[in-house]
Amino acid sequence: LILSGFGSLRKISGDINTRALISMGRTSSEMDMGVAGLANDGLDLTVPGDTWLKSISSNLVLGTSGSSDFKFYTNNAQRAVITATGNVGIGVLNPTHSLVVTRGFSDLTASVYTPSNNFAGRYVSSGTGNFLSLESYTNVPNHTAGIISFRSRGTFSAPTGLLNGDHLASWVLRAYSGSSVLNGLGGINFVADGSDFTPTSAPTRIEFLTTPTGSISPNVSLTIKESGNVGIGTTTPNAQLQLGNTIANRKIVLYEKTNNDHEYYGLGINAGMFRYQVDSVGSSHAFFASSSATTSNELMRIQGNGNVGIGTTTPTAKLEVNGFIKVGSSDTATPSAGMIKFNSATSKFQGFDGTDWVDLH
Repeated sequence: LILSGFGSLRKISGDINTRALISMGRTSSEMDMGVAGLANDGLDLTVPGDTWLKSISSNLVLGTSGSSDFKFYTNNAQRAVITATGNVGIGVLNPTHSLVVTRGFSDLTASVYTPSNNFAGRYVSSGTGNFLSLESYTNVPNHTAGIISFRSRGTFSAPTGLLNGDHLASWVLRAYSGSSVLNGLGGINFVADGSDFTPTSAPTRIEFLTTPTGSISPNVSLTIKESGNVGIGTTTPNAQLQLGNTIANRKIVLYEKTNNDHEYYGLGINAGMFRYQVDSVGSSHAFFASSSATTSNELMRIQGNGNVGIGTTTPTAKLEVNGFIKVGSSDTATPSAGMIKFNSATSKFQGFDGTDWVDLH
């Protein structure tokens, strides 16, 4: 049987049990193949060695039966391979994982790891400015490129629901230190939060991890709870925004003049004290109330030098009030020298001299 050019092999009636030279348009080489069992929907072409083409249960099957790799060529060059161990390579000659794909550049490789390596897939880039890009072109608003992660307990054939604290998915950072690969330097975790999963309830939190200077172990720096509460420095925020319970001059910085604990506008916590901070003695704390959609009125000002003004923006004394002051007539506190009160029985202002209340007029 001689096939030349782009001829075809057809099923014929009866059995062919013979040896044939099959030439697929070649003039300098021939392949000695056995052709058998073409009748009864059977096809069996066997190359001496272990490569064969068979028809099995109406399916055309091409493969090897020994330890040889199965290779695919175009333009006289190998383009793909299935190794004897089952690894598949496209654009690579010797794939070392279940699937390795390359565009033909040494700096761009996508590969799928075997389960024994604890990885499902990998994208490798050693060039400059290479990124993994997911793209979507559609006019449907909620159709977009993305990554879907699935997690269950149990097995593939018998999955079971997740329990509180189980991780649904993670994005983990790795890096080379100069002498070794460092794992888990930071990333993002998606975690079952608060209760076990049911068909009607699957609460989930998100954790953002960073690694501080002098360490190779990441900490949870920011948490978004299933309630939507955000925690910075705490993993259990009980308000819409909650910071960790640390004592520091600088807890929230709204504006920074210089990187230190004093020259900034913001808030801090000291022992037993809530700290309002401005950057210098020339700056002021001011309290406002809206008077319209376009303006606000200043109610009170505390200058950086300690002067307090009510109804004035330029207090020149420790307390300056532009307006009326009302002094009460009763107080259960023990008086001390210098206190003032209004005596409603005598309609007189009185001052305490350290011993008695004395009329001021």
